[in-house]
Amino acid sequence: MTSTRFLAGSRGQLIERILGEERVAQDRGVFQLDAPIDSLSDALFRYGRALTRIYDLTLPAEGGEAGGVGTG
Repeated sequence: MTSTRFLAGSRGQLIERILGEERVAQDRGVFQLDAPIDSLSDALFRYGRALTRIYDLTLPAEGGEAGGVGTG
């Protein structure tokens, strides 16, 4: 699966939603966030959670297609 195909359609919308919820920015495929030093632990947690949620979109569902949620 190419990155362009991965980011197309509803999957791309989900990624944008995840990044917005976790307050993580994206610039040409690079994920980043700014945080004051006293909020660094919270920022790292949000960053890791965003990456995990996006990675989960690549896992195949029961039907064999990546990015789905099984219904079993």
